Amino acid sequence: MKKYTYYIVTRSRDHHYPVLMANNGKAALNEPCRRAGNIEQSLLRFADAILFGEVTVERIDEKEFKEKFPRYTPNKGGRKKQTKPPTK
Repeated sequence: MKKYTYYIVTRSRDHHYPVLMANNGKAALNEPCRRAGNIEQSLLRFADAILFGEVTVERIDEKEFKEKFPRYTPNKGGRKKQTKPPTK
């Protein structure tokens, strides 16, 4: 059984983006956690899965991807700190 699927999602002819999904339907390596060691452990598990051939690569267009994973939201990075406007 494959543990991960690496999707190459096509938005248009010249716009593609990668998504790594675990077999439980969650985006792998895309969630924050409390300890850096947990992230490192996840990456090592992914590397082992690659070595043992437990990763598939699939090309899919964006519409099909959104139908398959309707709750997927890409990681948008860190949040900007709200700044108060200067007072006079």
